Amino acid sequence: KTHVGTDRPPLRGLAQIEKQTEPPSMSKTTKRAAKDPVSTKTPFDVSFLAISHPLRRQILEWLKDPLLYFPDQEYGHDLGVCAGQITQRCGLPQSTMSNHLAVLKKARFLDLQIVGPAHFLRRNEEEIERFKACVANYLLP
Repeated sequence: KTHVGTDRPPLRGLAQIEKQTEPPSMSKTTKRAAKDPVSTKTPFDVSFLAISHPLRRQILEWLKDPLLYFPDQEYGHDLGVCAGQITQRCGLPQSTMSNHLAVLKKARFLDLQIVGPAHFLRRNEEEIERFKACVANYLLP
């Protein structure tokens, strides 16, 4: 069967094209790596990916001075900032914020302390300094 007036095959629908371009079956590990690009990266890559998004950089900035950016937190600031306060400040869905915070935690830029149902986050200054030194090592002469 050919396209009218040509030797070309008939045009296919989008569903047929998508079926044709599906990758071969993958192992569970490969599928997980495809969904989570962080899982196959070096620690430096994970850290770099964590700061690649402007919102994650903004969160790190806010956590530098929690009293300024989260003054009304009812739990005080000794444990860090409640994840709910960060989510509220961003105005994004909780699931979206959870993903961003997970990337920062995976890069070890945030420390997590759980007290009852509350999750408290604070900057891990030691890890941030280590990353700054790595960047300087890569970029400076």
